[in-house]
Amino acid sequence: MKILEKELNFMTTGIGSVALTDTKEALDIIFECVDIPFWPQLPNLSKNESMVLQFCENIPCLKIMDKDLVFMGENCEQDLERCYEHIIAEDRDFFKVSKEYAEGFYAFLDYLKNKKTDFSYIKGHITGPFSFAASVKTQGNSLVSDNIMMEVITKALAWKSLWQIAKLKQANKKVIFFIDEPYLSCLGSGFAPINKDSVKLYLSEFIKVLRKEEVLVGLHCCGNTDWGLLMDLDIDVINFDAFGFVDKFILFSEEIKRFLLKGKVLAWGIVPTSEYNETLTSKDLYDKLKVCIERLEKKGIERTLIINNSLITPSCGLGSIKKDVNPNIFRLLKQTADLLRQD
Repeated sequence: MKILEKELNFMTTGIGSVALTDTKEALDIIFECVDIPFWPQLPNLSKNESMVLQFCENIPCLKIMDKDLVFMGENCEQDLERCYEHIIAEDRDFFKVSKEYAEGFYAFLDYLKNKKTDFSYIKGHITGPFSFAASVKTQGNSLVSDNIMMEVITKALAWKSLWQIAKLKQANKKVIFFIDEPYLSCLGSGFAPINKDSVKLYLSEFIKVLRKEEVLVGLHCCGNTDWGLLMDLDIDVINFDAFGFVDKFILFSEEIKRFLLKGKVLAWGIVPTSEYNETLTSKDLYDKLKVCIERLEKKGIERTLIINNSLITPSCGLGSIKKDVNPNIFRLLKQTADLLRQD
């Protein structure tokens, strides 16, 4: 697959969640401010739109209790068997995300249909298997250390992704699809049941399923992690918190260089979300990113290679911050991209 049809040159997109509760308001600001539109997760609209509950339909042994997703391990063999039957049959519709779990997704498809505009790309996303499993409530150990459940969660989420991608491609031919894995920031911690081998195993399996479609695959982690390990996976885009963790990211300069030389993409999360304040300007973010690029240049990575293969995004989703700040962050993202392109 050819990775890029053209140079990206700091095109903009978002992560997923927004704090707004009105779908039209959310979509209006997204389409006003970003080059690669994405569908909004609306966690403040419904508990079902949280990053875990949103994708839980037909994943076996799990039950929604209040605002939590709870593991019900006893007597769930039939549910496991039924799920695997649909996986083997490659039944995407079994793994659909219903409207009551993703109003923003369905509104996004309608919005695209009404605009009748072709975009270079549109973006979809899903919670990755590690972040999903780690968020499920259990009586004992985390599901991250349960091989049976990790296997079925990985496969089910991958097929949910294919269902979503097919719907997106009906609206726009070119799609970027992000696997959101904030839990990978726990990689290397002695207190988390996660290691390099399991990350490579399950994410490789996940990505292999996504390659059934011609789609750009991205991976988002808003904390620090083993970026070298992730850049060795078969992904096209790495999205990281460039505002808060760029010093740690640049430590992987050799891996970054190899990644870019393969035609892959850095998505710089340069606009802060939880750290946002009203005194911050696009010039501040422009200057910060310019210094980051200069540091990579000193590590032997050509400036044009970085620029041509870079997106910019907020550092993380916007669902947990104040609603009235959301439009400010999107407009700051657009203004920062405009400055970068003028340079």
